[in-house]
Amino acid sequence: VRQVVCDGIILVLREYGGLFSSGFWMLIFRGVIKPMFDDVFHLPGGARHSDEDNEKLDSAWSATIGASALKQLIDVWALHHRTSFALLPDILSLVRSLILQESESVAREGINAFGRLVIDEPREILTVSEWDAVIVELQTLFQKTNPSELVSPAVAPNADDLNERVKQLEAEQFAAPREVDETDGFVKKVKKQAAATKKPGSASSPMNQPSANVTTPISPSAKSGAKSRPELDFRVIRTKCVSQLLLIGLVEEMVTVNYLTLSTSQILSLVDSLETCFAFAHEFNSNVELRMHLWRAGFMSQVPNLLRQEMTSLHVILRLLFWFYLDRKRDTMGPSMVQEKLFDLCQGIVSSFSEAIQQQAQDEEEHAEVAALAPIIVFIMECFLQLNNEDLVLHLKTFYPLLLGLLESDYYEVRVAVLELFRTRISPHFVQATSLVARGAHDPILPHGIHNVSIIRLGTGSSWDSGFASIIQREVKGVYKMEVVSGNEIQVYGNFMIKDLQNVVAKYCLGRGIASSNYQMVLHGESLDS
Repeated sequence: VRQVVCDGIILVLREYGGLFSSGFWMLIFRGVIKPMFDDVFHLPGGARHSDEDNEKLDSAWSATIGASALKQLIDVWALHHRTSFALLPDILSLVRSLILQESESVAREGINAFGRLVIDEPREILTVSEWDAVIVELQTLFQKTNPSELVSPAVAPNADDLNERVKQLEAEQFAAPREVDETDGFVKKVKKQAAATKKPGSASSPMNQPSANVTTPISPSAKSGAKSRPELDFRVIRTKCVSQLLLIGLVEEMVTVNYLTLSTSQILSLVDSLETCFAFAHEFNSNVELRMHLWRAGFMSQVPNLLRQEMTSLHVILRLLFWFYLDRKRDTMGPSMVQEKLFDLCQGIVSSFSEAIQQQAQDEEEHAEVAALAPIIVFIMECFLQLNNEDLVLHLKTFYPLLLGLLESDYYEVRVAVLELFRTRISPHFVQATSLVARGAHDPILPHGIHNVSIIRLGTGSSWDSGFASIIQREVKGVYKMEVVSGNEIQVYGNFMIKDLQNVVAKYCLGRGIASSNYQMVLHGESLDS
C-alpha cells in the first residue's frame, strides 16, 4: 500500500509540479514527501531498537520506499528545477539522515541517492551555488562518518595490557603450528611498542575491514579482559567505515564526470577531506599498540586495520592532484597550486615504499602494506611519463636515487613501471641537457572524455577563417576552451565527442572546398583520420 501511495504522489508531482510555486514546493516537501521517509528516523541513530526490530525495519525500508523513491524524488526535483530549486537543502538533509544511520543498508541507500544527484543527469542543472552546497555536504559527511570511537581515550591501552597479550601470542605461537606466518612479525612490532608504551595518536578520519594478514582468534582470556572495558558497537563503526569507503568512491566518480563543471577550489576542498581520511587511516594503521588493544578487548576476531581506507583515499588524492598538474588547459594556475603538495606526497610515498621493502627483507610484518602500495607506485610512474621535459628534469634530481631503489623491489609491476620511465623518458645524460629527455607518446592520465585536439591547416600560407573557431564553439557540445595558436592552428579543449568535432570540421572544409589532405587533426600527438 505504501509503495502504491508513493508512486501516486510522485506521478502527480511529475505531471503537475511545473505549475507549483517555489513556496508550494516547500509545503509539499515538508508536509507530504518527507513523512514518506519517516521510518528511517526510527532506526538506530534515531530511536533505539533491538537487533530484530532493526532487521525488520531495514527490510521494510528496502522493500517499500527505498532506492526507488529517492531516485524518483531527485528526478522530479530536477525536472521542475526552475520552481523546485529551493528544495535542494532539504533533499541533501534527507540524504544525510540516511547516510548517518547506524544501519549499513540504509546508509548505502543514502549514498546511492547522493550519487544519483551528482553523477547522473540531474547534475547537469546544478548551479555554482548548488555545487557549493553539495561540496559542503560531502565535507560534513566525511567528518560525521569518521569512526573516531576507535581512538577515543576510553579505549586507550596500557603497557600491562600489551605485555600480557604479547605473552599470550608467544604461548600460542609455540603451542601449535600456525597457518599465517605474519603473526610472528606482528609480535615483534607489538614488543617494540609495548616497551615504548607510547600513547595512541589522535587524528580525524576513516576505518576499514579486518586485516586479512592476521587470523588469530580471540582467546577466552582476552574476552574476559574485555568485560571491564568500555563497549564499542562494532556494527556502528563498521557502518561508518563502509560509508567512508563509498564516499571516497563517490567523490572520485563525481569529479570525473563533472571535471570541467566543478571549480578548482571546489575540487581542492574535496582533496582536503580525502587527506583527512588518509591521515586518520594512516595514523591508525601505524598504531599497532591501539590495534592490539582493540583485538584483546574483543572488538574483532582479527587485528583491525584501515588499510583499504588509507590506500583508496591516497590513490584518489594522487589522481586529482595529477589531473590539476598535468592539465594546463583547464586552469593555468592549477599546476602551481598543487605542485609542492603533489611532489612532496609522491616523494614520501616512494620513500616509504623503499624503506618497507628493506624492512620486509628482514621480516614479513610489512607484507600487506607493501603490497597495497605497489599499485600506487605504478600509478605515480605512469603519471611521471606525462611530465613535460622541464618538470621531469627538475624532479628527477630528487627522485632519481629513489627510482633506483624501486628497481630492487620484488614486485614485478613496480620494476616494469620504473623501467618504462627510464626507457622512454630518461637519457643517461639527462642532467646535461633538457633536450635529451624525450617526450612520451602515452595518453594523458585525465578523466575519460577530456580531449585537447589541434586542427592544423596544411600548405604554405594557408590559414583558417576568423569565424571557424566560433562555429566549432557553437556546434560541438562540450567545448570548454578554444585557443588560436596561429593562423593555421586551432586547439579545441573540452569534454566532447571526437566524432562530433570531426563531423563539424569536415562539413566546414567541404563547404569551402578545402580537401581532406589540406588539414590535419592531432590528438595527444597522434593524427586522427580526417
